[in-house]
Amino acid sequence: MVPICVPILSPSGQFAGALAIILKIDFLAEKILSVKVGKSGYPFLVDRNGLLIVHPNPKNVLELNLATLKDMKSFMDKMLAHQTGVDAYTFEGIEKIAGFAPVDLTEWSIGVTQPTDEFMSSVTAMRKATILVSVIFLGIALTGIWFFSRTISKPINKIIDGLNEGADQVASAAGEVSSASQTLAEGSSEQAASIEETSSSLEEMSSMTKQNANNAGQAHALMKEAGLYYDDKGKMRDAYCLRHYYATERLLMGVSIYTLAENMGTSVGVIQQHYGHLRPEMAANELTKLTR
Repeated sequence: MVPICVPILSPSGQFAGALAIILKIDFLAEKILSVKVGKSGYPFLVDRNGLLIVHPNPKNVLELNLATLKDMKSFMDKMLAHQTGVDAYTFEGIEKIAGFAPVDLTEWSIGVTQPTDEFMSSVTAMRKATILVSVIFLGIALTGIWFFSRTISKPINKIIDGLNEGADQVASAAGEVSSASQTLAEGSSEQAASIEETSSSLEEMSSMTKQNANNAGQAHALMKEAGLYYDDKGKMRDAYCLRHYYATERLLMGVSIYTLAENMGTSVGVIQQHYGHLRPEMAANELTKLTR
């Protein structure tokens, strides 16, 4: 039982009487302990000396004075001084944090306590969630940066590859131009040599033409002198007639067809084609040689 008494004063402020009631602790404890704080938090009530009036553990009610506990001295000094606030303490080896306030009518103090780990669990969960969200956003940001850098670096790499390929093509073209220039220089040298040889050949041909003309003139003079300039029909003989005469006489004199073809600068077939009619006579000469 807890007696509660208040004075009754007259309008002039003089004591006129008192009003007292007897409050059952069980009723008070039921009302206070009906408040739930988290999973394992609870309210408690102490009197002006620190003696527990309401506590979840019935063994501590009116038996345990919190002011006598060493680990709660600083906390209880604030409660017994009728202060309002929040402070940490250790009770039965468990670190706790509690909010407290005075009950002015009775000079008691009421507190609401909760283990520090449990009290900070929401903060810890929020911190973990914040870290998780930060990591996720960081991953998204890094991924975005990677893709963005890829979109920038890929065209740059293509440009670099194109420049390298262009440089290789320019170098190859320069090599080909150099080779072509060298080939052109060699061709020019060869062409100059060919022109020089052609010029020399033309000079030789001109000289030979002049010599042939001189020879032809001499041949005409000799033919006139020998009376062979005209044939028996009065027709002027040409150089072919003399060539034909020479080939016929050589064959009749027994010169080999192969030797005559080489001497005249023609083929054996041409000799046989134009002078084949002489074969019977040549055979007779051969047979005559044998009989002799």
